[in-house]
Amino acid sequence: MPPRRGGALAVAALVVALHLALLRGLAPGAGPGWQAEPIHAVQAVQVRQIAHTPAVAVAEPATPPRPTERPPSIRSSPQQPTAKSSPRTDDSPQAVATAPPPSDLASETPAETGGQAVPVYATRLPPASTLHFEFRRGAASGEAQLDWQPAGDHYRLNLKSQTAGAPGLGWTSQGGFDAAGLAPVRYTESRRGREVRAANFQRDSGRVTFSGPRTEHTLVPGGQDRLSWMVQLAAVLSANPGLAAADAQVSIWVVGTRGDAEVWTFAVQGIGALDLPAGRVEGAVHLTREPRRTYDTQVQVWLDPSRHHLPVQALLRVRATGEGSEFRLMSWQSP
Repeated sequence: MPPRRGGALAVAALVVALHLALLRGLAPGAGPGWQAEPIHAVQAVQVRQIAHTPAVAVAEPATPPRPTERPPSIRSSPQQPTAKSSPRTDDSPQAVATAPPPSDLASETPAETGGQAVPVYATRLPPASTLHFEFRRGAASGEAQLDWQPAGDHYRLNLKSQTAGAPGLGWTSQGGFDAAGLAPVRYTESRRGREVRAANFQRDSGRVTFSGPRTEHTLVPGGQDRLSWMVQLAAVLSANPGLAAADAQVSIWVVGTRGDAEVWTFAVQGIGALDLPAGRVEGAVHLTREPRRTYDTQVQVWLDPSRHHLPVQALLRVRATGEGSEFRLMSWQSP
C-alpha cells in the first residue's frame, strides 16, 4: 500500500508540472508580471467601451442646437422687407399724390409732447414783409413793427414796440428752415435794446436750453418760439387751405424764455371781414388759442389770406390777470 500511494503522488506532481509548462508555453518570454499586463489591457478596453457608449448618447442631444442656426431664414421672411420699405413709401411721390385732404395733414408725422400729438404740417413761407401796427399794452398806446426777413437758408424775425412813457420792448427770432418750416435757433426778449432772456434751440443735440432756468426740453419737430409761431402759422395755412375751415385746428409746440414749452392749439372760429387802420380786410381767418395754465397766454389772431396769411390783428393776454398786448395793422410792405 505505501508504495502505491507514493506512485500516485508522483504521477499527480508530474501532471501539475506539465500543465504549468503548457501555460507558460502560450506566452513565451513573459516574465513574472505577465498576468498583470493582460488583465490591465482588458480593463482598459472595457473602460473605453463604457465611455464610448455615453459619448454617443451626448452627441444626439447636441444636434438640437442646429435649429438655432436657422434665424437667417427667419430674417429673410417677408415681414422684414415690408417694415423697411414703409418709410420709403411715405416719402415717395405716389404717397404725396394720394395724401389725405389738407385738413387731415395733422396726422402726417406725430410726436407726443405732454400727452398731445404735435403734427408736422406742410408749409409755404411768406415773402419778406414789414408790418406796421397800432399797438396797445394795458392803458398805454403806441406803435409796433414786425420785420420778417428770410434770406437763403436762414431767417430773422424781429418785433419792436414803443409806447409813451414806457421802455421799448423787443422780441427776436432767428434760425433756418427744415422740412417742418421755420427752424428757430435762438429766441430773445429785450428791453431798451438790451437782451434780458433767451431760449436756444440746440439742433445738433436735439435740446432746448435757456439763458436763465436750467430746465431743458427735447426739441420737437416743427417747434417754434413765442414770436416765430406767427409766421409758422401763416405758412401752415398757406400750404393747407383746408385748415381754415370752421372748427379746424392747428397745433404748434411753442417755447418761451422762462423754461416754458407747451403745445398751442389754434382753433378756427370763423372767416369774416375786419376793419383796421390799414383798411378793410375781407376773408380774415380768426383763430384762438386757449391756455391750459392759469398764467399762460391766451391768443386771438386774425390772418389775411391776401397777405400770405400773415397776422393783421392779434390780441395776446394773460388769462389770470387780463393784462396783454393788442396789434392792429396800419400798413404792410412786401417786395
